[in-house]
Amino acid sequence: MDNNDKRVRAWDWSTDPKILAELASDKSSDVRYWVGKNPSTPPEALAQLASDKHEYVRGEVARNHNTPPDTLAKLAQDESEGVRNIARDNPNTPTDPR
Repeated sequence: MDNNDKRVRAWDWSTDPKILAELASDKSSDVRYWVGKNPSTPPEALAQLASDKHEYVRGEVARNHNTPPDTLAKLAQDESEGVRNIARDNPNTPTDPR
């Protein structure tokens, strides 16, 4: 599967969650970005992506309403102010994310 095909699968809401979980470990940050943004991505894969080295990937995980509350609490303490703010705006983030 080439990189463009991986991005399309990562973006597509109908992609099997098992494939999305595999794509969460892809070497391409663009693919991981779309996996983090996809509402069909399993919570375990979102938790994995919460530690991604790229701020824009972590930001999409923080925005995703399927991200587990404990992962959102972690992202609400992220080194990036932008990621922290996105996580705090997610309605599933615990009210006291410390």
